[in-house]
Amino acid sequence: MALTTFGPPGSEAEGAVEALREDASRGREEARRLGGEALSIVEELRELARREGELARAEVQDTASAGMRAGVMAAVGGAFALLTLAFLATAAMFALERVLDPWLAALAVAGGLLVLTVLVGLAARSTLQQVSMPGAATATEVRRDIDWLRELITQRNGSTSSGD
Repeated sequence: MALTTFGPPGSEAEGAVEALREDASRGREEARRLGGEALSIVEELRELARREGELARAEVQDTASAGMRAGVMAAVGGAFALLTLAFLATAAMFALERVLDPWLAALAVAGGLLVLTVLVGLAARSTLQQVSMPGAATATEVRRDIDWLRELITQRNGSTSSGD
């Protein structure tokens, strides 16, 4: 749309119209630039979200595989330990039968096994409390990314407002 000026060429009105055209042109350029920056930020966020998802998936898979391997090894070791303990307890009971009545020997061995069971259970509980939850590293990365994004937005807002 063309602006028509009234008055002689080179007049003040014509200068004002030209200034308005230049301002409008700069405004359109600034809008295009900001639109490009916004699109760039959206693309960066999309890529960031994709990578964070991959990281979380990989972390959960690693934790699950390690847990599965440890569980299988613990089950096999536990089965052998249980058999060994049963034979050792039987041997101890037979040995105690030489000095105690059979029922008292069995009770003494069972009491000893109970003490061992409680000690191992407490050690297992302590170990479980030290295990970190899956996703802890991912949560830390997401917090860093959010801080980075806030800083980026603050910087871009500062550079946009100072360029006015």
